[in-house]
Amino acid sequence: MTPTVVFLHSTGLGPFMWSPYQALPGEATVLTPFNRGYAPGDEVRRPDQVRVAEDVAALSSQLADVEGDLHLVGHSYGGLLALELARQQPDRVKSLYLYEPVVFAALRARADEIDPAAAADVRQLYSDASFFDDDVNGGDETWLQRFIDYWNGPGAWQAMGERARAAMRRVGWKMHLEVKSVSVDARPFEAYRLPMPVTLVAGERSPATAREMARLLAAELTGATLHALPGAGHMSVLDRADAVGPTMAAHFKRVLQPR
Repeated sequence: MTPTVVFLHSTGLGPFMWSPYQALPGEATVLTPFNRGYAPGDEVRRPDQVRVAEDVAALSSQLADVEGDLHLVGHSYGGLLALELARQQPDRVKSLYLYEPVVFAALRARADEIDPAAAADVRQLYSDASFFDDDVNGGDETWLQRFIDYWNGPGAWQAMGERARAAMRRVGWKMHLEVKSVSVDARPFEAYRLPMPVTLVAGERSPATAREMARLLAAELTGATLHALPGAGHMSVLDRADAVGPTMAAHFKRVLQPR
């Protein structure tokens, strides 16, 4: 039976982000579902509350009728969704490719034993509720600028085109809910001791928190391979397919070979 590769998008983006990679799985069936709050007709509006578990349940429902093995690809929040789905369905999910999955709650619990730069970042983020847990202003223009600049560097929000900023404004509340949820809902790293092959990728220029989350996950996943991409950042999935693509192609070659 033909395997299915499922690409899971990250906060503020959509299935379009995977366009450069969809040919890499070869003859496998490719699915690119929308996360809740992004698909047409599936709005999540203030003051609605959606947590990781509900997003995973919605994803599982979308995949319920898919036959055969699943291979999941996820970036950032999509990486966390992939981890949770694999944890719930380990017999069905046969591999994971994860680019910097976000598990901030797990990282916070290990703040005393991680890279000092990452530890300082975690403490600062949690000391200021305006980033993780502000249901009054979360998702507004100021919050969006802080979010984009955190992952891409100062000035990144202003450097974006107006069309891209407008798209994020439309889903700003859901973006806030995703960030809020990963700050409290992510399980401990050891909860993700999964049996399937896993490729974890982190960018050399990504925030220290992202690199540490990938490193600590790789340490718990016995079948994991960790790649550090020189010169790449958290959003290099979007603009550095030349760097990211070879790691994904190698992953598919490893896990999609005929048995």
